[in-house]
This record gives sequence, C-alpha cells and structure tokens, in this order.
Amino acid sequence: SGAHSRCFRRRCAPSPFSPERTSSSPVHAVRMQSRSASAARGGWLRPRHSCALIKPGVRTAPPRAISQTADNFKIKPAPVLVPEGDWTVDAAGNVCSAKGFKATGAYCGLRRSGVKADLALVAADVDSVVGGTFTQNVMCAAPVLYCKDVMSRKKTARVVMTNAGMANAATGDAGYADALETVKLLSTEMGIPADDVLVQSTGVIGMRMKMEAFRTAIPELVPTLGSSLEDGNRAAVAITTTDLVSKSVALKMTLGGKEVNLGGMCKGSGMIHPNMATMLGVVTCDASVDAEVWQGMVKRASVASFNQVWVPVWARAQAQVWARVWALGAGRAVQRAATLDTSRACPHLLRACDA
Repeated sequence: SGAHSRCFRRRCAPSPFSPERTSSSPVHAVRMQSRSASAARGGWLRPRHSCALIKPGVRTAPPRAISQTADNFKIKPAPVLVPEGDWTVDAAGNVCSAKGFKATGAYCGLRRSGVKADLALVAADVDSVVGGTFTQNVMCAAPVLYCKDVMSRKKTARVVMTNAGMANAATGDAGYADALETVKLLSTEMGIPADDVLVQSTGVIGMRMKMEAFRTAIPELVPTLGSSLEDGNRAAVAITTTDLVSKSVALKMTLGGKEVNLGGMCKGSGMIHPNMATMLGVVTCDASVDAEVWQGMVKRASVASFNQVWVPVWARAQAQVWARVWALGAGRAVQRAATLDTSRACPHLLRACDA
C-alpha cells in the first residue's frame, strides 16, 4: 500500500549524518574544514557524544588504586599510658621513631565498608633481627602458618605487611595461596627475597582475600614508604578494625652510652583475651641484639604486657587464629650485639619492651 511504501522509505532512508546525506552538503564541508583547522592548531575538540574535552595526544591518568586523604585516617590516637621508668616517653612516636625504619598506610578497598585505611607496611632499611609471638590456637590463619614456616628457617626480615578487612582464616589451601601471592607481589616490588616478607591479616573470618585490590595497590603503596611520624601514624590506623583509636608510642633510652629508640603500634578492640586473641602488633628497635636474645625478650614482654590485657565483656574462651606480635631490631644504635647474661643493657631493654 502507499502508507507501507512511505514507512519503508523512511526506515531505509540514510541518516542525516551519513556520508550520502552530508558529504555534498555545503554546511558539512564548512564544519569539517573548521574541525580540521582546529586539530591542526592543536586545539581542543569536543566529541559529538560527550561533554568531556579531549586534547589530541593527551591521555588521562587511570584512577589510583590507593587513597591517602584525611578521610582515610580520621580515627584519633589513644592516650599514652606507658609507666615511668629509665626512659623518655614520646607520646607522638610510633614505629618510625626507631632509626632505620619506614612505614606507610593507605585505603586500598579491602574493607567491606567505609574508607578507613586498610593496608600497612613497616619496613627496615637493612636485614633486621626478628622476634615474634603467635596465637596458641591449634587452628591458625594462613599468614600465621606462612610466618611460622619462615621463622623456622631464618631469623631476619625486612618488611611486615598488615591488612585489615579479611583475616584470611578458615580459607584452606586457597587462602594460603593468596598469602603467598601477596608475599610475592611485595617482594617483587621491593626487590627483596620473599622470605624477607612477613604478613598479618585481620578482619572477617572465612572470606577470601581481595587479590585484585592487592595486585593494583602494592605497586602504588611501596613508593609511599617514609620515615616521618605521619607515615607511622598512617600505618597505625591502617591495621585497626573495630578500634575506636589508633595505638602507637615510642620510648627513648640510653644503653651502653648510646641512644636507643623503641617504637610500636598495635590493634585490638574487645576480643583481646586470652593471650592477645585478635590483637596484632609491630615493634621496632634500633639496638643491635642477638637473635635468640631478642626472641626471648619479645616472648617475655608479650607475656607481661599483651597477654595481661582483659576486657571482660568480650572475653573469649580461646585465643583467636591470627593473633601475633612482631618485633624488628635494625641494629643502628648499638653497634655491638648484646647478650642477656653479660650485658647490663638487656635488662633495661626488656623492661622497656614490657612497658
């Protein structure tokens, strides 16, 4: 019919913007000439279907995988309750107070909600003696199993990485593989052996790690390592979970005629009994101490301090599966290694660790 033919012709008619309709149009010719001239001058061109301005030859940078804005570190610091002793308390100090250490923290999208920082690094400039205490639970999270294996083979480390949001516990072989991959990612980015990396995870049990977030965040996070107190504070915030405050402090003392600094940070809110439960911590020290002596100090100090903390409302009958405390000694202040039996310095250092 006539109506059908008209509809068919309208559907099959070329578009107003098609070459058949525009190539011979004077208006189209002038428009294309104007666009070509603008491009030749290096001017800005507005795409037909976008409001964005794109300059030829200029690419926009991809979005960053980490964030270190003020919104990521809103949590306040805890009051300092260190007892008096033969040391000076630095209330504003942290893991960066000890010479030879750097730290950082950032929001990397690991938490289920919110934008609080959730990935932290504490790194030593040189190989550092390491001491550690672990949860007493028979069931251990993947990072605990990995770190126990590393410490059975060596007594030094270079960096501790801590993430919040996922505990990587009750995740089986897949969770252990995730832990190994995070270690490899960080060691590759820092140019150090994988055995120099220690890892800690805290958060939801039974949830797999967000590996894509780690893969994109670690290359951006490593260059932000710094030795300022602000860098240490970022790390202290990034390891918290339900904590209402971040927890850091530093002590300064004189051992063997040399100044020694001891810095630390930890997390844990409520579920910290018995034997640390969900508590995590990192301690740094710039004194040179024998590996076996340092391990003994860390263990005795943990028993006298962390293991004594009890919040009755949240008390649990068993230690949690990821609790641990790491202590790194870089040996920058005391050039000669001390031994517990012959040195007068070690008892003072042990009391400071207890504090």
